[in-house]
Amino acid sequence: MSSQNNNKQGGQDINNKKDSDDIKPSVSKEDLINSLKNDELNKNTTMDQNDMKKNENMNIKKNEVLNNSNNVEDGDNENSKFMNKSKEGLNNINGEKNDDNNSIVKVEESPKSIGYNYYASESIENLCKEFGLESINTGLNSEQVKINRDKYGENFIEKDEVVPVWLIFLSQYCSPVVLLLLVAAVASLALNEVVEGVAIISIVTLNACLATYMEKSSGDAIGKLAEMASPQCTVLRNGQKVVIPSREVVVGDVVLINTGDSISADLRLFDVIELKTNESLLTGESEDIKKTIVADNLSTPFATNLCFATTSVTSGSGKGIVISTGLDTQVGKIASQLKKSSKGSKLTPLQVALNKLGGLIGLIAIIVLVVIISLAVIIKYRDPAHADKDPTFVIIIIGVGFAVSSIPEGLPMVVTITLSAGAKDMVKKNANVRKLPAVETLGCCSVICSDKTGTLTEGKMTAINAVTICKNSSLSDENNKLTKTFDFYPTKGFEPCGGLFDSNELTSEKKKEIVIAKNQNTSYDKVLYNYGNPSNKSVIVDKTRSLMFAAYLNSYDTTLSRDPKTLKWGIHGNMSEGPIVVAAAKVGYSFINNPNHKSYLDNFQRLDDLEVTFNSSRKMKITFYKLKTVNVFENVYLDKPGKVYTHVALIKGAPDRLLDRSTHLLEETSMKKVQVSWNSTITQEERNVLIKKNLELSQKALRVLSICIKPLTDQNIEELKKLEDADERLKYVNYDENGGFIPMGYVASFDPPRPGVKEAIQTCREAQVKVIMITGDQKPTAVAIGKLIGLIEEKSEQVEDINSLAIECSELHINKNPNEPILPNDQLDEFTDKILIYSRAQPEDKITIVQSLKRKGYLVAMTGDGVNDAPALKAADIGVAMGINGTEVAKGASEMILIDDNFCTVVSAIDVGRTIFSNIQKFVCFLLGTNIGEIIYLSVAIVAQMPFPLEALQICTGFYNLNGIHNLCKTVNLVDVNDANVYHEYKYFCSSYEYRISTDYVGWVTNVSFWDPQNNEAVNFWGAAKGKVENINPLSDIVHPELRLRMQGGCSGDLTLDENGWCRPKDNKTSDGYNDELEGILKKGFEDVTAKGSKRGRTMAFISAVWCEMLRAYTVRSWEPFYKVFNRNMWMHLACSISATLTFLSTCIPGITSILNTTCLLWWQYLLAIFWALLNLFLDEIVPKVIYRRKYM
Repeated sequence: MSSQNNNKQGGQDINNKKDSDDIKPSVSKEDLINSLKNDELNKNTTMDQNDMKKNENMNIKKNEVLNNSNNVEDGDNENSKFMNKSKEGLNNINGEKNDDNNSIVKVEESPKSIGYNYYASESIENLCKEFGLESINTGLNSEQVKINRDKYGENFIEKDEVVPVWLIFLSQYCSPVVLLLLVAAVASLALNEVVEGVAIISIVTLNACLATYMEKSSGDAIGKLAEMASPQCTVLRNGQKVVIPSREVVVGDVVLINTGDSISADLRLFDVIELKTNESLLTGESEDIKKTIVADNLSTPFATNLCFATTSVTSGSGKGIVISTGLDTQVGKIASQLKKSSKGSKLTPLQVALNKLGGLIGLIAIIVLVVIISLAVIIKYRDPAHADKDPTFVIIIIGVGFAVSSIPEGLPMVVTITLSAGAKDMVKKNANVRKLPAVETLGCCSVICSDKTGTLTEGKMTAINAVTICKNSSLSDENNKLTKTFDFYPTKGFEPCGGLFDSNELTSEKKKEIVIAKNQNTSYDKVLYNYGNPSNKSVIVDKTRSLMFAAYLNSYDTTLSRDPKTLKWGIHGNMSEGPIVVAAAKVGYSFINNPNHKSYLDNFQRLDDLEVTFNSSRKMKITFYKLKTVNVFENVYLDKPGKVYTHVALIKGAPDRLLDRSTHLLEETSMKKVQVSWNSTITQEERNVLIKKNLELSQKALRVLSICIKPLTDQNIEELKKLEDADERLKYVNYDENGGFIPMGYVASFDPPRPGVKEAIQTCREAQVKVIMITGDQKPTAVAIGKLIGLIEEKSEQVEDINSLAIECSELHINKNPNEPILPNDQLDEFTDKILIYSRAQPEDKITIVQSLKRKGYLVAMTGDGVNDAPALKAADIGVAMGINGTEVAKGASEMILIDDNFCTVVSAIDVGRTIFSNIQKFVCFLLGTNIGEIIYLSVAIVAQMPFPLEALQICTGFYNLNGIHNLCKTVNLVDVNDANVYHEYKYFCSSYEYRISTDYVGWVTNVSFWDPQNNEAVNFWGAAKGKVENINPLSDIVHPELRLRMQGGCSGDLTLDENGWCRPKDNKTSDGYNDELEGILKKGFEDVTAKGSKRGRTMAFISAVWCEMLRAYTVRSWEPFYKVFNRNMWMHLACSISATLTFLSTCIPGITSILNTTCLLWWQYLLAIFWALLNLFLDEIVPKVIYRRKYM
């Protein structure tokens, strides 16, 4: 069908039609005008002058509409001007002449400022002029293509620049803690302390490599949006159809679309043939949208005469003019929001805390460094273990040692590996973490905003109840005579086996018997009368089956089928219509139960062009059918004097919307027939009964759909065909001479909560995490589900209590109108701080809620699945995308993906996050405690002029020994460092000091190790001189007399004197001695005797320090006594065993002992070192833990 044919069909002059006095609206023309004026007056009181000007323009348009309706009533020839908008523009462009019998005018002549969607309301002619399009039949010429490309840009969404791996790697060094470590490493290398410097750099580099890998593997949301673009499309260029890549499409191009195509850019349609598109990725609406030439609603950005980039054509074909490309398209605007949200790093609470900690540690390190170096210079400190080195150099080395001891070397590595382990743990719980810091951030989460369908519930709607509405019914509910409630049973997913039974009679025992009858393939009627059985002839059966038949015909594009392989039943089409199709099958309306295997849909002629599709603003769907028998729809008689009804409109939608438009009821006659009660309209009392019934069902957590009918004549259908605006058709059906809708009944479906959700919400409540439900359901249904899952208390029955916890999202807008702007932030924040349930939510409401909660100081996790959810996911602290139903864009914008779309998974992930946070917190506590201890004993050593108890590398190694695999990696890295063959300058004598307290002396004494010429052996002389003596001479008066006596005879044999008068073996001679004490004086390459003694002492201190920290790991993990939680983590026993073994080996293995400056000890020295560590454990348990338990536990 060509566009011209469409135009001619839709543009027939109404004057050529037969005038009819029957075409009179049920609401008078004067009442409608007054209503419109009152509406505008009320709006104008709250709007500024600019808004009032817009309203004046809108009033002009509304008056035009009313004038057109007058023309219809009076038979005026000018009435076609409104009915056939846009046709003149089309024909003028096509070069056609307008004749008197085909009068056509433009769609809109209004300027952009009118407040409508400009591209939906502007005429095709004006758009063509704007874009330089000479004819819609030839498309753009080559020259104009270049002009438009330069003017409007290319049609692509630019991906974020790919950050090179090297830049990601370097960014890992920006943390304050890591920078401090790098400073310490550089200082070590500058002072020729190569081992320490290389060790620190190796640790930091390994951490950066791991973090780089995790970050590089994360997704790109904007890139996913770009990938969704259609790879190619068909356009008209220079009068020829050409297929071009979608990137080459420009504004003004004429695009041809067909079933299965993906739209390449935003289009304004001028020709449609049964065209439907799926826009769920953008709008969240699961229903396919029927496209029209004239928009249903000119104010919405998603008008029905527009098609949008990345959406798909599900049926039909059409032509359109490209109005937006690239970032100007609707999906491009989402990409822009994502880019804006991506600007600036979003630091997690852990990252913020670690940065603060790093800054604090750096400040403390600088202060301690300055104080210690100043003190060392003042007291002229000289390390006895390095007496041969320059004092200034030693002081600088000491400063580096302090820097190393005060900086938590392992913190970045431990945090990264702990988060990685947590991420793996979350995968086991069906949560895929895309961004590593999100693992811990979940532990800090204070609010979870969750979808209802499929997340809190199973997402499998099942029809539970059917309610018939009929006056004078022979069977009715106990509390009123207007309705009767029936139960579908059994209800097992999409399985169509079952029946329809009286709710009052369906007891638990009957249910068991019905299940048995089903399994035995016997009639349900043997157990209980089945009101869905076509074989049962009664007026009640007529009513129930007519109700379900109307619902079934309205849901024509959804089918039920069985997989031949799995034998499982499934729904194809709109999942929200699935329960109706399954329920219709249970009462015999489906090809499944039809003996001839012919669908009932084939027996009715459907008028597709007149359909009013469902959308979030209408909340209803209308289909039109031709009756097989005039004045009869199934078992319902529509007779009305003077009328011949040949067609029927079937309406399905939200009860509140349909009840407002209903005017008449069905009634049961004395002849046991069901007919329309034309003699009387619905009274307020009857309306209240229906409202109460809807509320009653909604409060059981049921999703209620109202099913209505509206009989139509041939003349009505002809008038409807002239209205291309779906909203105009809706108004006509609602306000014509036949009255409004006629309610047939309700169909109530149930989406059961997921197992474990109630317990998960209770867990959240105990953990002080607020759970908020956001749903598109009506408020009573949302509240009922909230009660079922424990979101709000069951006892919250008072309206005031419910209203304080649950609202409709329209209340977030000015005047409670969803089309109005959002409330000011201060008013909005009052809502969001208290509300737990948001009903009738639109996708764009999510980001409003997120931003408000963040302003209130909450750390927000948000779930979402569509492209339109991506900005809200990006804005939230934790974006949680659905793994099953989620789009790639939503996943790319999120930090975490729920593999099973289950809310319980979020709670499990939060639990893991809190565990990780707790572990990191305990580790930091442990680390700071050990580092502070190191600073204290190093400071005491300086002040007391004692040798360092530990060297910098021993501090690093001791720390990593506490962490199983870290120790192994550390040891492996150091094995290759062989210092044994490096020549060292040595001396054969060096003094050491000790502080003595005795009866005759208090103060420092000098100890010496020397070669005794009398016995020809190395000996230690303790207390050789009182006070500190440097370059001591054995014959000096200050030394002990016994020492002078030993050295009086000088040296002989293989001995020689050094520069200070002490004996030593000649370089090429060896001699026996006590254990390894002679190593330092036997050959070159070994330290002197005093340094060897210091090495022994440092080795004991090293072992003691490792065991102190290892045992502290047991005490710091809980405020309970360590023996109560000793076996809580069996892996710790293994890690500590490995740590103890590696510590022991580090004192015995040649090469490693040289690197770590350790030596092998005697057995009792090992036990002594461990004893002091056990004493530390004892003090930890009896002092801080006892105080804490008394105060907090």
